Amino acid sequence: MEPILNQGRFCSLYFLEWDTSLLGLGCGRLDLTAEAGRAPADQVLGEARTLLQDQKELDLIAAKIPSPLFQLAVGLLQVGGVFLDAELVFSCRRPGGDGGRGPVEVLDRWEGDDFLPLAEEMKHSRYCLDGRIPAARAHRLWRESISNHCRFRAEKLAVGYEGRKAAGLVAVVPTGPKARNLFLVGVLKEHQGRGIGLNMLKAVADYYGPAFDLEVECLAQNDSARRLYKKAGFVLKSWQYVLHVWR
Repeated sequence: MEPILNQGRFCSLYFLEWDTSLLGLGCGRLDLTAEAGRAPADQVLGEARTLLQDQKELDLIAAKIPSPLFQLAVGLLQVGGVFLDAELVFSCRRPGGDGGRGPVEVLDRWEGDDFLPLAEEMKHSRYCLDGRIPAARAHRLWRESISNHCRFRAEKLAVGYEGRKAAGLVAVVPTGPKARNLFLVGVLKEHQGRGIGLNMLKAVADYYGPAFDLEVECLAQNDSARRLYKKAGFVLKSWQYVLHVWR
C-alpha cells in the first residue's frame, strides 16, 4: 500500500514510490472518498487544491475522476491538470464468443522474459500518452511491471500459445473476495489477430467460475481492446477522466 502524504474529508494523496524510482519524477496519486460524490464540486475541488499545494516534492499527481464529477475534472485542469483520455471499466461474469486456435494455461508464475516486448505496445497507457514523460522511461516502467506480475504480483496468469510459442498474457489480481481485475491483457505483436486474446479471457472465466466478477479497464482510444472486450461479453460498467496534474 502506498504511503499517504495527506488526507482530507473528500480526497487522499498517496506517494507512488515505485513509479518515482523508475520515472525519475516525484509521483503521487489523488484518490477520492465515497463522500466526494455526494458533496458540492467546489468543496471537493478546494480540498484537492489544498492537498496538491502542500506537497512541494511531487512533480506529477495522477487523478481518475468519475464521470459524474465533471466539474472537479474541469477544476483540476485549471490548476495544471492535463486530460489524457477517458478510462472505461468493463465487467463480466462469463466471457463468451468464438476464440482462435491454440491452448491456454493458467499458471501461478512465469519465470521467462517472453512477455517483456508487450511494454513497447503500451501506447494506450497514461504514462505513454503524457508527452512530458520520456518514452524510454515509460516503457521501462512497463517492463518492470510485467516482470513483477509474471514472477509474484499476479494471483494467476493465463498464458496463451500459438503452436509451442508463448503468445499472450493475462495477469489477474484480486480486488475483493469474489472480484478479480485483469490488470494486463496483451498478445505479442507477431501473434495478434488470431483469437488468442479471446481464448485467454475465456480460460480465466472458466478458472474462476460464474461466482466471480471480472473487471478490466482500457482507455477509450484503445479501439482493439474495446472490440475484444465487447466480443468477449464484457459490458461497460463506468468510466472516468484520467488526468495528470503537473506542478
